[in-house]
Amino acid sequence: MPGHVVRELVDNDRIIGGLDAASTEIAMAFYRLFVKNGYCMATLARTAEMS
Repeated sequence: MPGHVVRELVDNDRIIGGLDAASTEIAMAFYRLFVKNGYCMATLARTAEMS
């Protein structure tokens, strides 16, 4: 969707994984700052990378 970068940031779903529970929660808090209409799914880092 060229030209719709802001829309993609706000609307797209995210799969977020960290090396441990604390880093995953920090990353989730960061993404929640701008992902308003998309779903943020917490998972393991390996799973997030494979997605």
